[in-house]
Amino acid sequence: MYDKVIFFNHYGNGDLFESLAFIEDLHRLIPAKEYIYSHGKNNKIFKHLRWLEQDSNYVAHLDHRVPTMVENNCFYFNTWIGRDGRYVLPGIGCTLEMLYQMYNDMLAPYNLHLSRSVYEYIPNIPHLESDFIDFEGIIKYVEKIYGKKRVLISNGNVQSSQAYNFNFEPIINKLAKNYPNIIFFVTSPLVSEFNNIVNTENVTKDFTGCDLHEIGFLANYCDLMIGRCSGPIVFSQHKWKMYHLGHKSLSFTYTYEGSHFILSDHLPMKKLWSPATDEDEVYYRIVKELE
Repeated sequence: MYDKVIFFNHYGNGDLFESLAFIEDLHRLIPAKEYIYSHGKNNKIFKHLRWLEQDSNYVAHLDHRVPTMVENNCFYFNTWIGRDGRYVLPGIGCTLEMLYQMYNDMLAPYNLHLSRSVYEYIPNIPHLESDFIDFEGIIKYVEKIYGKKRVLISNGNVQSSQAYNFNFEPIINKLAKNYPNIIFFVTSPLVSEFNNIVNTENVTKDFTGCDLHEIGFLANYCDLMIGRCSGPIVFSQHKWKMYHLGHKSLSFTYTYEGSHFILSDHLPMKKLWSPATDEDEVYYRIVKELE
């Protein structure tokens, strides 16, 4: 038994969320007295895992290219897929399927293997009874707009070079003007004259800078998700969403491989991709899914 298992990741919120179901399995596979996740993001991401401590101090002193190491009876495990280009698909494609291969390759020297099949590692958002997320407030908000079509747009910039950071604002305003009966939820706040553009923070009521779980839950009530495979969209590609018919996700990225966290097309949620970056092209590609 190890004294500690220390998971670490130097990178983004999406990278952390993608590792969720994997570290839950490693918690079962690797006996230790203590489990720690060291990262530089908001601790709210893993707050629902009661067995896991979060500590940003370790990651600052660890090499982001090292896969695993054992030192002073502590097992260090790097969850970042980008540490080895073999696992990153063209267009910065960071997918569940390649993460599955990476984790098994990292475990092999220790005679360990992931215990479940690949699609069982699609992460879940915290349960409704989580005491640090106001799911009930989101449900009540959605009930007030019952009957209206709802679209979630992750309009913030991406940080991992999988997409071009074109300006979403004029596109969203044009959509809101031409489709007044559709509610457009936007993850990066906009000041707009259109009352059918709703900033997600006004629904989630979380102003800590980490309402990603809430956005993932709000996505359950949206017919269409639009984005560039950034953090909010990755959190919305959770297990419940991926396994429900009638839901669609449209991603504007350089390549198809970089468009969604799940590469396979066999799951019920419909995945759509476009390389468009021109304002008019992006607008009309979205319109195609609204009509």
